[in-house]
Amino acid sequence: MHIKSLLLAVLMPLNCAMAANPDWSIYTHNVENQATMVNGSLVGVAHAGKRAYFIEVVRSLMQELGIKANIVEVPYARGMLYVTSSDGVVFFNISRIPERENQVAWVGPVLSETSYLYELANNPVHAETLDDVRHKAVCVLNKNVHDIQLTALGFTDLHRANTYSECFRRLVGKQVEFVASGGIGLQQKLQMAKIDAHVVRRTPIIIGQDDSYIALSKGTPKEETERWESAFKKLKDHGKIAALHKQFIPPDD
Repeated sequence: MHIKSLLLAVLMPLNCAMAANPDWSIYTHNVENQATMVNGSLVGVAHAGKRAYFIEVVRSLMQELGIKANIVEVPYARGMLYVTSSDGVVFFNISRIPERENQVAWVGPVLSETSYLYELANNPVHAETLDDVRHKAVCVLNKNVHDIQLTALGFTDLHRANTYSECFRRLVGKQVEFVASGGIGLQQKLQMAKIDAHVVRRTPIIIGQDDSYIALSKGTPKEETERWESAFKKLKDHGKIAALHKQFIPPDD
């Protein structure tokens, strides 16, 4: 065999392996008090809530896949920018909705939950439907699924924040009348905002049923996405995902 052809034959499998196993930059958002820093990377705190659970799911996947990287917290909008505009990015957790379907590669779903509007318990609006509050002041996490959904529904007074704590503090300060939030982890969000649980009540207004996923950059090779999916399925089939849910999400969530 010609020496050049021989070199190509040797290097091609190596190049394919490198393409299928990128050096990942791994980001999450809105961790607040649900994780601690260990050796430069985030680690979930037991019974702390949804963010801790997702961090530990991703850490388990990284171990299964042989990936060595630090999980870094960024604002939600920045994480979405990274994962939709750069290769080799992992961002979690995000809701899979039609508007995002072709923006990233999806792994999961890792968690399903119902999202509601929340209001002050001592100052209820007595609204029953989304139509009743279309022109009310609602705080949403900047560029998250609720921001997209309520914007599409024609809500005219959305107030965007970088954290749920900020949203709930605005609610207590009567800067907004509602906060859009998933039901899981509500107590942790209120604790982080230093707000007593009895101050806020869930309205009967449902925004939607959201499935949360891990997102990989759109340019991720199909083989690598399938490798993540297979690893997640393996952890799920072996009971690891259910065990992490029990360990990191409090029973009342």
